[in-house]
Amino acid sequence: CHANMARFGEHWFAREAAPEDGPGGEPGLDRYRAMSHEQRIRHALDHFPSHLDAVFAPDRVRVEPARRDDLRIFTRFAPELSGVGSKTTPAWLYSWLIDPSRYAPDTRMPSLRLTSEAVHIAAYLMTLKNDVFLPDEVPLNNARQEMAEELLAALLSTQLSDSQARAIMQDEAGRLTDLLLDRLADSWGTAQARELVDAMSLEKKRLVLLGGRMITHYGCYACHHIPGFEDTALPGTELSQWGEKPVSRLYLAYFAPGFEDVRRSHPGVFDHVYPPEADRLIHRAHGRNPEADVSRTHASYATHKLRNPRIWDRLKRKAPYEKFRMPNFYLSEKEIEGLVTFLLSRRSSCVSGELRVDYANTPAGMIAAGRSLGRELNCVACHEIDGNVPLIQQHFPFSAGGDREFDDAPPSLHGAGAKLQSSWLYGFLDEAETIRPWQEIRMPSFHLDHEQRSRLMRYLVGLSRDESKWVAKRLGPVQEYIQAAREAAAEAGDANPRSSAEDAPGAGEKQIRSGVSRPGDDWFEQEFLADVAESLRQYALANRLVAADLIDPETAGTDAYAGAHKTILERVESLRKLLDVTYPAMDVIPASISPERIADGEAMFQSLQCMACHVFMPPRLPREGEPLLAPDLRPAYRRLRRAWVRKWLENPQRMLPLTYMPDMFGDG
Repeated sequence: CHANMARFGEHWFAREAAPEDGPGGEPGLDRYRAMSHEQRIRHALDHFPSHLDAVFAPDRVRVEPARRDDLRIFTRFAPELSGVGSKTTPAWLYSWLIDPSRYAPDTRMPSLRLTSEAVHIAAYLMTLKNDVFLPDEVPLNNARQEMAEELLAALLSTQLSDSQARAIMQDEAGRLTDLLLDRLADSWGTAQARELVDAMSLEKKRLVLLGGRMITHYGCYACHHIPGFEDTALPGTELSQWGEKPVSRLYLAYFAPGFEDVRRSHPGVFDHVYPPEADRLIHRAHGRNPEADVSRTHASYATHKLRNPRIWDRLKRKAPYEKFRMPNFYLSEKEIEGLVTFLLSRRSSCVSGELRVDYANTPAGMIAAGRSLGRELNCVACHEIDGNVPLIQQHFPFSAGGDREFDDAPPSLHGAGAKLQSSWLYGFLDEAETIRPWQEIRMPSFHLDHEQRSRLMRYLVGLSRDESKWVAKRLGPVQEYIQAAREAAAEAGDANPRSSAEDAPGAGEKQIRSGVSRPGDDWFEQEFLADVAESLRQYALANRLVAADLIDPETAGTDAYAGAHKTILERVESLRKLLDVTYPAMDVIPASISPERIADGEAMFQSLQCMACHVFMPPRLPREGEPLLAPDLRPAYRRLRRAWVRKWLENPQRMLPLTYMPDMFGDG
């Protein structure tokens, strides 16, 4: 979630190669050391992948052996930490780490259920300081005092007469004092607010009132929780249907048609988004100052407003608090394009309510709702769910063979909707329990409500069901072709009768060796099924349903190649059935299981030495030098679906590539 320039900055910059530097190394490190903290952060924002790439451009952050030292992922999901020690205290950090929601009930920071570890984490974070963040106190000299009084008078005069504003400024009849008491009582309580205000000089009272009025004017409370401002109106424009706003109401100031003479009489002033002398603003805008190409359209107005919110104040004579209040976020062009597209979509629906699809309650709508929540909670940073690359993988080492050692990594959630029982998952999302006792990483607690947990469960089940439908759509034409071919052969008196052995599980493997063929088995050679065949081959490879060399016509023999395609059909269809679940995904527990079956299962469990890797009740501790490699089996009966367990035991590698679980039973 967090980036840490202090911890990783030197490595990131040392591995970055500028065109003039060659392969990176010292030149990149020299640049890093010559930069200020702000410059390093801005460089990372402009040049390094972010947490968004894990979802929208996963190849940029995919972890591969050849790139293990070159990945520079600057996540922006949560605050950058390299200066946190300059912002707070050890006591506050400890309290925050123990229970973030106690300080901020609506925070996205989850509870990690820390105990004494919080002391050590807080101690480390306090070492991350940014000394520039602690400037010398600005002295309140006469010039600054006069400026503050002028600003306060300007703010008061927007709502009051000059005489009323002067009365407040002089605290006549305690009017200034009463205003401060009303404001501070919400934060401090009446008694403590009175004590604070009584101890203030007149100048201090004016500064405190000015600060409160500036917060109101600029709308700081719209993003920050500030006691006393809960009911204050938002300062921004209503945007719900902004895309329908008449273009005549778009304020373009001197950039509007009809002011060509003004623009010509001030050469250079209106040519670019920022005035040419605004070096500081251009620097903060990542050095970009594009040409101002304003037209009276919604897209042009929004684009230029987002590039420079005060562009419409250009050459206007305005008092400080008459200028546009929207802050400049110094967005990238890609971010601006995305926001403009969203704003243009803010308009009334062109379809009446009777004809609109209730999208929220469709399978696609439920997947979209869960996907949105999963990204909001940053589940995708740890888990592979929906085609994303978990950013946590960048912190795991490579083995000697070049694969990532993901023993301690959070599990992939691909297929979890068909794997997990919804009742167990509902409780787990409320209060996580230990499943993999060897892992140091722990599942955090997000304090989710019923609706949020339900959204995530529907999401996982929906993904599994959606994948099943995707597979069925591609299997359909193949199965139709095979059926038609066999019916035609039967009518023609084909001499190759159907045998039970050919249709038994694993027949594809036998065909690889024997070369047995039946009508329709040549489906993968049909031109009209070429795209379907390729998509099924790629799907089978991605899920390790077949070896790559068996579906390569250059390396596989004719019989092996044909047999591999029959294997693909068998295994893909089996996986499709497994993924075809409905919400809630629950198992019906058999009414009774014979003691003989239970005894047989226990005997097999012991003979296969499952306890060599798994934890079971009562939990055992690993012997010295013997790590536990497999999950706790105690909650398996309420956690896992029976159909999934059966498929898992048949071939674990097919269900989870690189798992340590051996293939005990094959397809038998």
